[in-house]
Amino acid sequence: MKRQKNQSIRGLLRFTLLFAGLLNFFPFLAKAAFVPSQDQVMETLHGKWKFELSPAQIPTLNFFAENGEVSFFPEETPMEWENINKVIYLPRTQANLVLNRTGLDCLGSPLKLWFESGDSFELGKNSCSQTRLYATSRTGDRVEDRARENHLAQLLASHTLVAISQADKAFILETKKEDDVQKYQTETNPEPNSSFSKMMRKKWAESLKRGY
Repeated sequence: MKRQKNQSIRGLLRFTLLFAGLLNFFPFLAKAAFVPSQDQVMETLHGKWKFELSPAQIPTLNFFAENGEVSFFPEETPMEWENINKVIYLPRTQANLVLNRTGLDCLGSPLKLWFESGDSFELGKNSCSQTRLYATSRTGDRVEDRARENHLAQLLASHTLVAISQADKAFILETKKEDDVQKYQTETNPEPNSSFSKMMRKKWAESLKRGY
C-alpha cells in the first residue's frame, strides 16, 4: 500500500511536469495538483526561499510561510560516534521543519518531503506543542541518519522541495522565485564547487582533532 502511494505521487509529479511549460504560455492556469486525487491538500504554503551564509560560512536554505518553516543546512560537525571512531567526512544535510499542526497527527506517520523530481525523503519522529508540529531529519539511529542525511544532501544539490505530506494529507509549497534555491545548490554541490567540499572536509578534520 505504501509503495503504491509513493508510485502514485511520483506518477502525478511526472504528469505535472509535462504541463509546466504550458504555464509559461497560460499564466492564468492554476498550478497543477501535486498530490494524488485521493489525498487532501491541507494548505498551500505561500512563502519564500532564503539563502544565507552562517558566521562560519556554512550555506543555509530556509523556506518561510505564515503556517510553516523548513530549513536545511550542511553538517560540518561529526556526531559523537563519528568523532570517537574518527569516521571520514561524508556530505550530510540536516532538515528542520515546523508546521501548524491543525489536521496533522502528532503520533502518526513521519512527514515526507517531496521534490519536483518525484523523489521523497522521510523525516524522523514528530513532536508537538499545542499549535505546532516539529520534525527533523534525525531518526535516532546514528548509522542510518548518516546515510539518510547524505541522501538528503544529494537531493538538495539538484532538486527543489515542492510539497510536504503525512499519510493522505499534503501541504504544497508555493513561491514566486527560486533564485535562492539555485544559490544554495551552487554553493553546496561538490562537483562544480570543489572549494566548498574542501572547506567542509577541513572543518570536519579539525573537529575530529579536538575530540567530542
